[in-house]
Amino acid sequence: MRDKSCTLTGISAAVRTYEQLVSVIDHVGRYHEENVPVVRVLVDGDLYLGDSRVRDQIRNVRSCDPEQAAEGGGGALAMPEQAAEGGGGALTMPEPEWILSLPAVLRAPDHEYLEEVFRAVQVSGTFSGVMTGNLEGLGYLLEQDYRGKLYADSNFYLWNSGAVSLWEDTFSGACLPLELKSGEQRELMKTSPLPWEKMIYGRIPMMVTANCAAKTLGNCIKDAYDVKKSEVLWLRDRLGKKVSGSLKLQTLL
Repeated sequence: MRDKSCTLTGISAAVRTYEQLVSVIDHVGRYHEENVPVVRVLVDGDLYLGDSRVRDQIRNVRSCDPEQAAEGGGGALAMPEQAAEGGGGALTMPEPEWILSLPAVLRAPDHEYLEEVFRAVQVSGTFSGVMTGNLEGLGYLLEQDYRGKLYADSNFYLWNSGAVSLWEDTFSGACLPLELKSGEQRELMKTSPLPWEKMIYGRIPMMVTANCAAKTLGNCIKDAYDVKKSEVLWLRDRLGKKVSGSLKLQTLL
């Protein structure tokens, strides 16, 4: 995460699997001690709703001061394992923001899913904001008069200063578009007071589609598998190289 002067102020971690969540929680203390804290944890909406282990893990690691919670402030993240090694009491530190990420593609049939996500955000008390990469997700939240923080994902159209000026009063922060060159990203950051994030590690999806890739091959798996699961398909390009593709059924079917 960087401010307008392009100074690194912290790290945001995007969590799409249970294992990634465990790893992020385990490393929060080390990053904090190096003065580059994990300031935001972006939790995939499908993961949070579909995996009870994730909900339990987040609930267990959060130790929120009631007075701070009432004021809308952050809690404290307890690291009992590190405390045990040091022989002291519970080690606490400023807790990162917990943000729920909406899917990259949303369509009319996903209205019930959005309602479930909205209830999770409002009732759980876990998340201080929502990240969206499309107008559909943003539109729904605005229709619900959502008062939490809103963040724009990298695929939300913020490619130029005109687009940024249109939305900068709506969002509390944004992830720089992956398609822009580094020089273009720096110029964009200078045009707006928005806190910016830049993807520095991880896999970039080659393509996101709402259509069923398996059905295109004549083997739709909608009826053959539990729709809560994800299926991995392999594509082979013209050079014979295999590329994995994650087929997520939960929200797209």
